[in-house]
Amino acid sequence: MTEQKIPCEMIQDLLPLYMDGLTSEATVQEIEKHMEGCGECSDILKRLRADIREKSAKQQSERKQEVDFLKKVKRSAAKKIAAGIAIVMVLFVLAVFLKLYVVGFRNRSYVVLYTNVYEDCFEVSGMCCEPGEGASTMCYAPAVSVARYRIEKKADGTSELIIDTCLPSFFHPDSDFCVKIGYDEIGIGLYAGGVLIKPDGSVIGKMANDVFAARNPYVGDVMADGRLVLALGMMEEMGGATTELHTAKEPCGWTFHYTDSVRNGIRFDERMMDYACVLIAMTDNLSEVSWTYTVETEAGTVERSGHVTQEECDAYVGSPVKDFADSPEGVQELLDILDI
Repeated sequence: MTEQKIPCEMIQDLLPLYMDGLTSEATVQEIEKHMEGCGECSDILKRLRADIREKSAKQQSERKQEVDFLKKVKRSAAKKIAAGIAIVMVLFVLAVFLKLYVVGFRNRSYVVLYTNVYEDCFEVSGMCCEPGEGASTMCYAPAVSVARYRIEKKADGTSELIIDTCLPSFFHPDSDFCVKIGYDEIGIGLYAGGVLIKPDGSVIGKMANDVFAARNPYVGDVMADGRLVLALGMMEEMGGATTELHTAKEPCGWTFHYTDSVRNGIRFDERMMDYACVLIAMTDNLSEVSWTYTVETEAGTVERSGHVTQEECDAYVGSPVKDFADSPEGVQELLDILDI
């Protein structure tokens, strides 16, 4: 029986399936057997395989170019992000530097050292303390410098001297200030570091303003009593004490029992008399102040006491002490009389 030859057209139609491995084993054997004797089909198979290799290489090249492009875009985006972060950090550091060393912060702890009154202006000189220190603190080596000052108008017709301070630097090396302010800027008075400067040149100190603000209508108000004692700074000078309030019947009284021994009883009594006059003046229903303490003598520790009435304070000061409580100016006059 004569072997039947498969036409080239059929073999060529099967070549794509043959190359993809989709033909049966019998068909593969027939195609390969045909290739051994047919140069034309063998050439076509070679060209198909070459086309596939070329197409695959082209696809790989395109994919590589796409990957390279994406990597380039990613690197560019990363550089832009890094540059943006660097710019933000530089701007942040610059802003912090400017705030700390150039612009500064409002300082509420500066101390007014002296004031001068001229025909056309006031001159206020002082020194700045670190923020958080008390305005009464004298700062001989402050860690801040004066950046600028401004005058702030208030609704009550007064003005306030605002001092901004920053960390010492080449831009602002000085911790003290000397400001000249025109009369038209201060209104009915200028507050500077708790001090009130009146247009007539009179000065009301911070303590006088604080004591006036702490005026107490009723000695039985323990919180108000404490504010008045703090405003006077009694504890700093006289020491710690426990207190008794006598409000059950008139005359109302206030007794201080000092816990620390003192060295000079005469001086202690004199100073307590001064403070008692202010306490009676600034507490509407207070008529008597008493105190007890111990003093060290050659014979040992001795207990002593003192007592003063409103009438005795009036005689001591030379005027009714409660009349001084009606204004900051009056309080300042009383403090000046008593050298507080």
